[in-house]
Amino acid sequence: MIDDRNLGRLEGRFEQFEKNCADRDRRLDTRLAKLEQNVQAILDAANMGKGAWWLVLKVGAIGSAFAAAFWWLVDKLTIIR
Repeated sequence: MIDDRNLGRLEGRFEQFEKNCADRDRRLDTRLAKLEQNVQAILDAANMGKGAWWLVLKVGAIGSAFAAAFWWLVDKLTIIR
């Protein structure tokens, strides 16, 4: 049977959990809003034609970096050659 002491501890832990969830939700909302602003700025620049070459350059560089990292991992993790 649950006594008052254990019930109080459980309620305290539950309140802390709710507070942590609310804080995490606020942080996620802030991060998502910042990300949304960045994506919107990129889309606006691409739509206006201003800086389109810079956008293509950045996307190409990021894509090349991911491709290089992927093939490096494939090369390093391949057991049979």
